[in-house]
Amino acid sequence: MRRAFCVIFFLVVSLCYAQAAITDEMLAPLDSVLSHRNDYMHKKELRLDKLRHSIRYTRDGHKLLALYEKMYDEYYTYRFDSAMSYAKREHELAVSLGDRRYTTLSQLHRALLLATSGYYSEAEHLFQSVDTTGMDRQLWFTYNWTGLWIYSYWSGYSQGNDFVAVYDKKRDEYIQRSLSYADKGSALWCYLYAELIYYRDHDLKTSLHYYGLAERRAPKASRTYASATYGLARCYKEMGQMQRYEYWSIRSAISDQLCPLKENLSLQELAMHLFQKDERNAERASRYLYFSLDDAQFYHNKLRILGISEKLPGIMAVYERQLYHGKQVRTRQNYLLGVLAVVLLCALVVILRQNKKLNRKEREVSRQNDLLTQMNQQLTQANSRREKYMRLFMDLCALYIGKLNNYQKLVVRKIKAHQEGELVQKANSTKLTESEAIEFNSRFDKAFMELFPTFVDQFNALLCQGKKVEVSSKGGLTTELRIYALVRLGVDESVEIATLLFYSPQTIYNYRTAMRKRAINPDTFEDDVRALR
Repeated sequence: MRRAFCVIFFLVVSLCYAQAAITDEMLAPLDSVLSHRNDYMHKKELRLDKLRHSIRYTRDGHKLLALYEKMYDEYYTYRFDSAMSYAKREHELAVSLGDRRYTTLSQLHRALLLATSGYYSEAEHLFQSVDTTGMDRQLWFTYNWTGLWIYSYWSGYSQGNDFVAVYDKKRDEYIQRSLSYADKGSALWCYLYAELIYYRDHDLKTSLHYYGLAERRAPKASRTYASATYGLARCYKEMGQMQRYEYWSIRSAISDQLCPLKENLSLQELAMHLFQKDERNAERASRYLYFSLDDAQFYHNKLRILGISEKLPGIMAVYERQLYHGKQVRTRQNYLLGVLAVVLLCALVVILRQNKKLNRKEREVSRQNDLLTQMNQQLTQANSRREKYMRLFMDLCALYIGKLNNYQKLVVRKIKAHQEGELVQKANSTKLTESEAIEFNSRFDKAFMELFPTFVDQFNALLCQGKKVEVSSKGGLTTELRIYALVRLGVDESVEIATLLFYSPQTIYNYRTAMRKRAINPDTFEDDVRALR
């Protein structure tokens, strides 16, 4: 009986390690690409530097428009603020030159960026204001491509409400229109046709065929390839073929890094899949989510940052619990090996392998802890500088802590009920709403004015006659007053102010420049604001 037990034990252990080896082998190419992600970014920056050099020495307006368009294309999925900056430059120059084609094109660029960042109604308004008369074939394709993505993003955000059917219908219409302007048989045409069949007819078999054609015809370091492989993974997942789903998810994530695309989703979804498939993948899932968070922060996608930040704590908690449990298991195994050294000689080899894996995990945790310690030190320094103003934000923190607790309870409840699909859908639909931004501003205004009730009058005293700033009818601060309220609190950098007020750094810079022009003493204006009591 004992002999039979030992045989079964060895077979189970062998199968477990064989499965782990297969998983590691599948993910090895992705891990390799992730380890060289800085190299791909360096190549991207070299291309951008060349374009910037060309822009600096180009005097011909029409050539400059073409360079602005190239810079937008390079930045579109790489860095939101920079892409929007060049789209605005493109629009301003096109208007000044009277170039109708580039005026229209720049409007479409800005509309698409607004949709990417979650400003759907603004994107739709700008999109619908485009004058389509006299557009050439390429411009018609760009127009329909923009409409496709506006309503695709909007549909994804609206899952679960009554408006999703409207956005789905519009998305499908623009996919079909885009097909008529794409080169038939090209990788892009195949991808669009697959999307149409998937969304309109939900014919998974036909969709797989055309996604496959797009994947084979597109360069591996291109957005079309990344999108096609994502489509393949999505179809296989719905068909229940999880091995193929994992394979194509990995290929899509690799392509995102090769481009590199910072506005990506494949790596984040793969991380959550690995964690939900087996909690023993918590270490790898957390590492992939940290990469996704880094990409989202680099791109300046606030909605994606919020979604990832909500997923990380649960995975890290499981990971730490696994390490603690692993240490306990190792202690018991070592004791049994001492008693049954001769009988379980083969099992000793397995335990030694486990020890090596656990040591590697411990080193990784140590590295992560060092990173967290460094981040905590930075936070502590920032808090010490603003300690006396902490109460401005305590009530807002309490609100979000309550939301996080409710979300954690929801995660536990859904996992216990084996409703992982609903949990993923819930997590992917988490967005930063406009009402939350309004609520933040309202709370900030109220708290600041309680601390500095004479700030508005003192601030206006620094401005020229007739240039004073009036508060809103509801008593709230204007955008200009809110910016300089933060300056008064010691927040000097435009990037920091932009993050707090949900604007781009360029917008904050423009506001500050405009206000200095209205000041009695422009050179010392901001120092005078900091000195207000």
